[in-house]
Amino acid sequence: VKSIVQGRYTPTINQKRLKLAKMMYDEMAGYPNEYVVRILSYFLRKTWNWLYPYGIHVNEESVSPVLEAAKRGPLLLTPTHKSHIDSLLVTYFCFKNSLPIPFVTADEKLNRFLVGRIMKSCGAFFLPRSFKDKTDKLGKILFQQYISCLLMRGHSIECFIEGSRSRTGKVQQPKVGMLKRVVKWVLNKHQTVFVVPISLGYDRIVESDSHLEVLSGSRDAKKFAMSLRSLGKTASWLMNVTCFGRVDLCIAQPINLRVFLRDCVTSLTTSSGSSKLESKTNKGIVKYLAMTVGYQALYLCNRVSIAEPAALVATVLLSQTKRGINRNELKSDVMWLRNLILSHGGRVANFSPEYIEVVLSLILEPIVGENKLVKRHKDLLMVDLYSPEERMELSLYVNQIIHLFVEAGIISLVLYKQYKHDAEHAYPPKEYHHVQEEQEEEPLHEQRFIPVKDLIEDVVFLSSLLKLEFVFCPSSALKTTIDSTLLLLEELGTVEWGPSLSDSEEQDMGDNEEEDRVGEGKRSCVRVCSTREAQETYLFYAMIFWRFLDSYWLVALGFIYLLPDRVMTESSFISRLQRTGEKLYFEGQLDLFEAISRETLINAVSLFIKWGIIEHLPIEGDQKGGNVIPGRRVLRLVPDYQDEEELEALVSKIEEFRKSLKAYRSRRFLIRHTSETRDSIVIVKKDAKEMQSSSPPPSRARTRSPLPVPRMRRNKDEHLSSVERNPSPAPKREREKAKPIALSSFSSPFIAIDPPSACPPDFSLDSPLPPPETTPLISFLESRNFQSQTDFDSRTDFGSLSEQPN
Repeated sequence: VKSIVQGRYTPTINQKRLKLAKMMYDEMAGYPNEYVVRILSYFLRKTWNWLYPYGIHVNEESVSPVLEAAKRGPLLLTPTHKSHIDSLLVTYFCFKNSLPIPFVTADEKLNRFLVGRIMKSCGAFFLPRSFKDKTDKLGKILFQQYISCLLMRGHSIECFIEGSRSRTGKVQQPKVGMLKRVVKWVLNKHQTVFVVPISLGYDRIVESDSHLEVLSGSRDAKKFAMSLRSLGKTASWLMNVTCFGRVDLCIAQPINLRVFLRDCVTSLTTSSGSSKLESKTNKGIVKYLAMTVGYQALYLCNRVSIAEPAALVATVLLSQTKRGINRNELKSDVMWLRNLILSHGGRVANFSPEYIEVVLSLILEPIVGENKLVKRHKDLLMVDLYSPEERMELSLYVNQIIHLFVEAGIISLVLYKQYKHDAEHAYPPKEYHHVQEEQEEEPLHEQRFIPVKDLIEDVVFLSSLLKLEFVFCPSSALKTTIDSTLLLLEELGTVEWGPSLSDSEEQDMGDNEEEDRVGEGKRSCVRVCSTREAQETYLFYAMIFWRFLDSYWLVALGFIYLLPDRVMTESSFISRLQRTGEKLYFEGQLDLFEAISRETLINAVSLFIKWGIIEHLPIEGDQKGGNVIPGRRVLRLVPDYQDEEELEALVSKIEEFRKSLKAYRSRRFLIRHTSETRDSIVIVKKDAKEMQSSSPPPSRARTRSPLPVPRMRRNKDEHLSSVERNPSPAPKREREKAKPIALSSFSSPFIAIDPPSACPPDFSLDSPLPPPETTPLISFLESRNFQSQTDFDSRTDFGSLSEQPN
């Protein structure tokens, strides 16, 4: 600590500064104790045998490369993060396999009382507050030098590059705070670090109930994690539910970080990537490289992950269109899904059909709990009686295997759009559409061929829309990914090709002829096969992605609350969207309750900010307009999207790929409803109007009045006594810099922007607004084609390598 302060500040050490540095170091640093680790491993072994009676499975062949890498340099373990016990499992694994005990990054809120001391004795080190708040350079320097010292001495480090726990069950986008420091050390010291991606798969997650409450918006994530009520509830639940199935710890091939970074820099300095390298500063290059490493590590985690039996059973239960299913049919569907995963190159846990009954009785059907994921009626399993919360919990298991079907799912959504268009025009009078009322499944018929050129255009849009939800395949061009996916679907018998292009069409294509080649020969059109197996397969692909489309559609629909010229805090906006989603669900305008998942709605808001549809305003505590706490941002629509027609165009664009609503198959429902999109917009407009009329007048930011404000004081004898005047002088009318909006001024979720004479300085309509980054939606879709995103810190399109990290 003394050398850090002496080297970074002044040769003469300030004793007060040194004392502060020592205090911060003591709060941050960990000191592994071998005896504590041995004692803890004994209790952990007993705990694992109790919680996971079907074992913790590790592929022995994947351990040998890690042992070899540990002899050549320090290890950076990057496991997926789904539960609080992830770090315990990884530490226990290292101890049992004679690997170095890693230093584990931890949140400072866990550094409390005896728990913090035990965690430090096991190797945990905590992020300092000043580093997280970005207010003091000393915290950053201490953290950077601490990481450098650990790597210089050859210690292993375990960090969760996803940041917080994934409450949705799937892998999140990487956070590069820790990776930037490791990359900087490798570039400066010319030494290597081996990145070890680790995937942790659970049959049942211990904190599933708490994840569900956070996703549904019933409790705040930070408050709920620290509440004694949640700890007591989890403890009592563990005493009754003692079977959580099995755990699979899968290890990918270690990445030599020095070689990987050298290849990335080489690709950036080529003729195609030189412009990217020149346009970035040193910090930008380090961040770009760290982001590339993060995506590569998470992609490898997905590749080596194993599909758990509970995830397969939950997926089959949630995808049923009937009211019930017997056990034999359930086992048959689970084995079908298992074979489908294997055909997509995935890995499935080795289990027998008899283990499915174990999953039903001991894992998905808890002894105590609010939700009942298995509902029995004689020999049948009732799948049509799930409550909205139970459907959301089942979706957490589906998300564990959703990364295996991303490419096929996006293409299936495009094919479903074509079917939906044909079905809507099959019965021209809307009132006669009720003839499908008795049909539970989609009608079986031959679909029209869709041109590959149009399919690629829709795939680009969907991949841009969902790019914050999934980790796409790196180092793969968009056209190559689409070609390989279509060939796979053709091998599975799901799609078939149409006739080849005619001579006149080939001449019209000109130079684009090679772009429409898929596989062998010229194939310009594709459609879903008319067999029942093909229809069921492609609808299954689309089914597991519809809830994400509904979430983004719900956010686009919720922009009506920001009309005209209104602002809302992001937390209030997300809460309002969840209440609106519940209302639309019970009104029949939304079939999938899982669409109100809080994490997905937050991702959708972040995406539309990147698209330039909404923006956030600075608030008190904001550091020069950046690094704003996500829950405290104040949102408003950009001027180009203040027009209602632009918002309706965005909603209609996403609506094209959504699932057809069940309610519109009923004649009674069609008496009062005509259009899915129009009816939903009417409901949201009515709700927004009611909120505006019922909300109190908007509060203003704290500003002084130019005149002295009278103040009344009560007296014991008189009801009202004399008037005192405020002695404070009046401030100047003209201010050089506008004061940021105080968060406490938002007493209502709606803040109307009044004329300049009565509004705060930030809301002045006289001041020019910055030009928007994007054009309105209609020209945005036609001209940009969603291929011009060049932000290296945002996820690029599905399969697109020209804009994607290597």
